[in-house]
Amino acid sequence: MLDEHLPLAFDVSGGPGAPPAVREEDIEKEKGVILEEIKMENDSPDYLVHEIFSANFWKDHALGKPILGTRETVKRSAARRFRLTMPRSTRLNLTVTAAGNLSTTAWWRWCGASSTRSRRPSRRRRIAFPTRTRASRCATRKALEQVHLCLGVPSYPMRHQQRFAVMWLNTLLGGGMSSRLFQNIRDARAWPTQSSRN
Repeated sequence: MLDEHLPLAFDVSGGPGAPPAVREEDIEKEKGVILEEIKMENDSPDYLVHEIFSANFWKDHALGKPILGTRETVKRSAARRFRLTMPRSTRLNLTVTAAGNLSTTAWWRWCGASSTRSRRPSRRRRIAFPTRTRASRCATRKALEQVHLCLGVPSYPMRHQQRFAVMWLNTLLGGGMSSRLFQNIRDARAWPTQSSRN
């Protein structure tokens, strides 16, 4: 936005940390949007293969749950449940960032005036990560001309000093259409097409 409109932007948005207006009619409307997104993602095989992989690799754990949810969980959503969970999940973990022509003093004043965050110190909850992963083989048939394959093994945690080497190896082997694995399978070892056989 233009720098001169920053105060207005804060006013229109309600300010960072302001409690949202959770209305039942808005929730019902958004549920329809999310259900369409789930349907669209299920028709995208490159997305679906990772969802299936995560659901089985971290079976019965939160990491294996679909990000969009399922049709059942979306349909069960209600405004009352959002009102109960949103205050403790958003207001105490809010980051506000700005860059450009602005006064730092004014910026802090707007943030402070707009925020409704509680002043009580928050208790950080430890996230229970799974102690082990599950090796499994899963396949879903779809009427497509391609096969999407996802392979995964347990590796170093995100803060490990070897994480960059693992990321490099992942990119080299299977991280996209330019990876050596993809190029080798598709170009060097591809089955002959109908036109090439003729």
